[in-house]
Amino acid sequence: MTKNQLSKYNVFHLIYNSWVENILEDDSPLLGVHALRNFIRGNSTFISSLFILLGILVGFYHYPLSVF
Repeated sequence: MTKNQLSKYNVFHLIYNSWVENILEDDSPLLGVHALRNFIRGNSTFISSLFILLGILVGFYHYPLSVF
């Protein structure tokens, strides 16, 4: 595999490098911190919702609708 071939890892690496350069060129140093915080908060909200949905599905599996 040559260096110039695009792969998923290479594309993510290029995007990350570009993002870091843009954040460092900006006047506000907290912009990167806030962006990462929002990314982490969004992921934790998604995972919490997923666990709630999983709990509901497991509840329906253990108690079929015919019982209600």
